[in-house]
Amino acid sequence: RIGWLDGVVIKEKEEENPQKEEGEKKKKKLPRRNVNLLEVGAINTQLLDAAARTKKVKTQDTTDTASLPTAQTENEDGDSIYKDIPVHKLTVRAIDLRSSHPGIETQDFLTLPLQSTRYD
Repeated sequence: RIGWLDGVVIKEKEEENPQKEEGEKKKKKLPRRNVNLLEVGAINTQLLDAAARTKKVKTQDTTDTASLPTAQTENEDGDSIYKDIPVHKLTVRAIDLRSSHPGIETQDFLTLPLQSTRYD
C-alpha cells in the first residue's frame, strides 16, 4: 500500500549485518505511525469515515483480552476472539465554522492554538 492512509514511516537507523553480503539484503517492513490530520473547512465526512473504518481479525490468545483497546466478540465455541482493528493508520480532526455533523467540530481555524508538531 502506498500513501497517507498506510501511515508515516518511522525513521530508524539502518542496522548493517556484517555477515550478509550486499546482494543478500532483505527488505524489512518499516514501522509506521498514524497520520495526524487536521481537516479545515470539512465539507464531507469521508476522511472521518476512513479513520473510523475497522476490520475483524481472529485471535486465539484469550489471556490478555482486557488490555485490548478494540471491540471483542467470541464465537459459538467461546475460544476464538475477533477484535476490531483499524484499517487505516489515520487520525482525523475535522473542523468547520458552521458544522451540522456531530463528527465535525464547530471551530474557527484562526483561533486554534499553534501546535506545529500535532498534525502532519
